[in-house]
Amino acid sequence: MIVAILSIEDYSVAHQRAAERVLEKLQRLDARIATKYGRERRHLRQAVRCVLEIHMLPKLRTSDGSPFRAYSVDVSQSGVGFIAPAEIYDDQVCVGVPGKEGRHNWFLAEIVRKRQVPEEMFWEYGAVLLARVDNPVPIQAEPAT
Repeated sequence: MIVAILSIEDYSVAHQRAAERVLEKLQRLDARIATKYGRERRHLRQAVRCVLEIHMLPKLRTSDGSPFRAYSVDVSQSGVGFIAPAEIYDDQVCVGVPGKEGRHNWFLAEIVRKRQVPEEMFWEYGAVLLARVDNPVPIQAEPAT
C-alpha cells in the first residue's frame, strides 16, 4: 500500500491540536507506567519533544517516498518514540535526531511498536536504533519498466 505521510509543516490547525493532545496523553501514560517498566529498560527514556526527520528506505518503501517530519515522544540511548498521522507499513526507517549546530544525527531504526492512538488521527511508534549512519538513505526513483 502506497500512502503519503503528512509532515508537521503541513498540519492543519486540527492536526496540530490533535498532535498536542496525543503527546500529552502519551506523556501521562508513560509517567504512570515508568515505575513498573523503567527498571526493566536497558536505557533511561527521556520525555523529549523535538522534531525528527523520518526517511523511508528505498527497498522497503510503502509510502510515497517523501521524507516527513514528526514529533518525538521520548528518546533513549537505544531508541525513539514518535507520532505520525498515518500508519507506516515499513519495518525500518532512517531517523534524524536533532543534534548540535542544527545538524541531525542519523540512525537506521527498526519499528518495533506501532499502535493507533484511540479516538485520535495519529499513530504512535517505537523504534530501536540499530546503527548510526552518515546521512539519510537517499530516496531513489523506482526503475522504469
